[in-house]
Amino acid sequence: MIAETLSSAACIEGQTWGTRGVGSVWVMNGCRARFADTYGGQAGVGGYGDTRYTVRCESDQGRRRDCQAPVAARLTLLRQISDAPCIEGQTWGSHFNGQVWVSGGCRGDFGPAQGWVNPDYGTAANAYRCESEQGRHQECRAPAPGRQMLVRQLSETACVEGQTWGSRDGGVWVRGGCRGEFAAADWGGRSPGYGRTVVCESVEQRLNRCNWDPRWGRPALIDQLSQDSCREGRSWGYDGREIWVDRGCRGRFGAR
Repeated sequence: MIAETLSSAACIEGQTWGTRGVGSVWVMNGCRARFADTYGGQAGVGGYGDTRYTVRCESDQGRRRDCQAPVAARLTLLRQISDAPCIEGQTWGSHFNGQVWVSGGCRGDFGPAQGWVNPDYGTAANAYRCESEQGRHQECRAPAPGRQMLVRQLSETACVEGQTWGSRDGGVWVRGGCRGEFAAADWGGRSPGYGRTVVCESVEQRLNRCNWDPRWGRPALIDQLSQDSCREGRSWGYDGREIWVDRGCRGRFGAR
């Protein structure tokens, strides 16, 4: 995985960089980056790359699919197993409840992002916001040193690492309309707004279902993300196991 982007040119997995077997990467089109072993994190409960907390998610015939990992944490791509590229923000994405979505033929193994230790500990006191206004390039200093990570996207425009945002030691840059909240990747706790939440989206007005752990209690709409109305019983609901959304409703749901 990319530990730090060093070039102004985009480093996008499957397009300008990728892996060949174990311990080998390729780059092209000006991509320069520092890479780290995806499975090189410390072993143990919650350790980065711990296979007990991973999930394989596969987009069959290009269709979108939502998958749930056995942990409530932000996920990252650990290993691409498809010929089709897995590009964050384009063919895959993750929510902070351990849910990941794939599309466009992306198939891969996903697990907790580096720095996650235990969902019951810590807080991201070093989180900060960086925003690209009107598509302009913007640089923001971080309150904590080291590689930075996106913890929450605030914009409709996709925040894609290496393309619309990147990390430099001590800060991040954004462009192309990306607006988000960022934190040091090794802060060792959870992100702002982290909790028992699920983002569920009705794409092109179609019905969609999203996993919900009944142990979290009954879900409620916390934040409507769409212009289309999210009304319980009409455009969203809960059947005791899954949240369903329809008619363009996109929202963030959490325990009552």
